[in-house]
Amino acid sequence: MASKSVDRGSAEKPEVKTPSPMQRFKQVLEMEAELDGQGGSNFMDLAIEEMLLAESFEDVLALAASDAGLSNGKSLVDVPLRVSAIEFAKSDDKYSDHSPIGFYVRITEAIRLDTMKDVAAACGAPKVVVPLWRARNENRLPFDCVIKSREVGSGDMLYLTELKNVTIAG
Repeated sequence: MASKSVDRGSAEKPEVKTPSPMQRFKQVLEMEAELDGQGGSNFMDLAIEEMLLAESFEDVLALAASDAGLSNGKSLVDVPLRVSAIEFAKSDDKYSDHSPIGFYVRITEAIRLDTMKDVAAACGAPKVVVPLWRARNENRLPFDCVIKSREVGSGDMLYLTELKNVTIAG
């Protein structure tokens, strides 16, 4: 009886692709945005929801006319902040050319250290999103920081720096 030889080395093995750190980060942000309740929401959706939940018509009009709410990262450049709470939300498609992450951070609880006033902000700049995500995940909130801006070939790049040894006048 003749034996057949089987070539086990020539069979194609399925290629297992390990997600890159960026792909894993996007997956984590997707889950966190869903948990934060902001997975499919953008800033305007949140503003509309706030008006829909207002207690009176006067409150709706006040919210519609208000400058209050979320500032953008650019409006807080060089403003010293103490960030206490953040959430994540999926970015609108129109921002996908500017941010490879596809998500933005919502700074939901913060104070301006120069005026001691409450502030909230939204920023999709990767060099702001990632450090704040790490600060929260490493239990470093509240975190004293400032958003900085640097001119690069394609415009301005926002990034976050830590403020050290902050003393607040009482």
